[in-house]
Amino acid sequence: MIPHLIAPLSWQSQGATCQLDGDGTVLVVNQTEINHREIARFFEMVREARKIPLLSTAGKSPQETERTLRELFPERYCEATLDKPLTLHYVTPTPLADVFRILGPALNLRFLVNHRTLNEAQIPFTELKGTVHVEKGTVREAVQQLLHSVELVELTYRIVDWNTVEIITRDAAFLPEYGTLESHYYGAVLREQTELTPEEMIAMLKNTVEPDSWAESTSGGGAVFLDHVSETFFIRQSHPVQQIVYVWLKE
Repeated sequence: MIPHLIAPLSWQSQGATCQLDGDGTVLVVNQTEINHREIARFFEMVREARKIPLLSTAGKSPQETERTLRELFPERYCEATLDKPLTLHYVTPTPLADVFRILGPALNLRFLVNHRTLNEAQIPFTELKGTVHVEKGTVREAVQQLLHSVELVELTYRIVDWNTVEIITRDAAFLPEYGTLESHYYGAVLREQTELTPEEMIAMLKNTVEPDSWAESTSGGGAVFLDHVSETFFIRQSHPVQQIVYVWLKE
């Protein structure tokens, strides 16, 4: 699973130089420092999915454990904030800067604007205005509705830290520079969904969520794998697609 989820084009099997070998008890990996960190993070994902104590939090205080978990699983913490209930109304077009200036501190969430992508679209952030009408919804619904209401450019967001969301143009979000493939895991999906087999769910996911973004497991495209032990999906995709996957699986 590792060569398919972590930098799939960097391995020797794909004509590159990095290697992975093991005898069932020891795993020997030759990779870059960044990918070594991603592999270590992947093993912690597997341990948590299988309800095995994490190595990275062993012997740490509750405060240190919390900080470590935020570093390991930043998207989970940010997703939890985005799923919080919220009622928000801006009936008349309001500068996004004003909305985020109020919304951010109230949610302990930082909204960072990628001015570079807006400059490439030749649209200053100060000119962007939006409306939102969310009654007893979620933060996610409010942010999406606000961004979608902007007329001058298509906007989306991506999670960059446990409490940081980046506002970016939709076109740029899918570029390799910003839309780097990343691995997330989604637990308990199979236990909650008994009508479909894992294979059927995977096929439905690929046919429903951005079908053109998926590719063979050995290529550089999106991929999904099943850990039968924990009944967990491990999915490699760009962040914009991971957002859609997250909502799709919840629904």
